[in-house]
Amino acid sequence: MPGYRGHLVGGAVAGAALFYFLRFYATPVLTIVWFFSVFAGSLFPDIDTKSKGQKWFYRLMIPALILLLIFKKFTLFVFFSFIVLAPLVVNHRGLFHRLWFILLIPITFVGLAFYYFPIYFNDVFYAALFFSVGAISHLILDYGFIRTFKFRW
Repeated sequence: MPGYRGHLVGGAVAGAALFYFLRFYATPVLTIVWFFSVFAGSLFPDIDTKSKGQKWFYRLMIPALILLLIFKKFTLFVFFSFIVLAPLVVNHRGLFHRLWFILLIPITFVGLAFYYFPIYFNDVFYAALFFSVGAISHLILDYGFIRTFKFRW
């Protein structure tokens, strides 16, 4: 069970492996977005406890919620509000350490992008893919490969 630095390194390794296969689609800006996504994913499962990941999560989500209210995107505001409140009501290594939940979050964002912002669908899809790889690397570092994919659904 590595600390946040170990999870960031694990996410970087996993992200670099994925980047190798997608490097022909990368631009300098996309590369930055993809690695930001993989780092966010590698810290995401620990947002249900006081951690660096939780601190950065709230630093990003609070301004996002304010912007959604300003632009009157109330449906998205409600959706993001549930995500913001969820870490406060779940146990550590509970919901946020389940593979199905880790995959459901980026799939939901891809679906929202498809519906609300179709012009950005590809960008959101690849960012979600890198986020998923980072989050899965977190679970593998916490539980091991076999246990992550067999017992932690």
